[in-house]
Amino acid sequence: MSNCDKMKEQIADFITGILPEAEIHALKRHLSECPACRDYAEALEKEERLLSGFFAKLDDNIAGWEDKAIDLVNSFDASSQTNVISAGTAIMRSLLIKHAAAAVVIVFVAVYFIITLTWISQISECIRLSL
Repeated sequence: MSNCDKMKEQIADFITGILPEAEIHALKRHLSECPACRDYAEALEKEERLLSGFFAKLDDNIAGWEDKAIDLVNSFDASSQTNVISAGTAIMRSLLIKHAAAAVVIVFVAVYFIITLTWISQISECIRLSL
């Protein structure tokens, strides 16, 4: 493993805040001398800032969605069908929920086909062996 490969591992640890203090000085010295590793560090820092910003916004949105879901559940009247429909409509308005629901459906369909194909291949193998 080259020195730069080792440093790239340390750069990732440094950016996430888990690099031991004793190794930080050597990493900073290497970064001051190596433009390739410096560019790599800058790219990882930029990615970290973008992801942190994205997840901060996502956390804020999720907190709002949780509050809305709790309000809907609290206002739910078991005897009223309209509340069920309005709760379902409110939930499905969220693009993230729609994508998650689609992903769940895709996973279930894929698992179904895998199980079915496995079952068919086992039956075919049994028929082939019995002939």
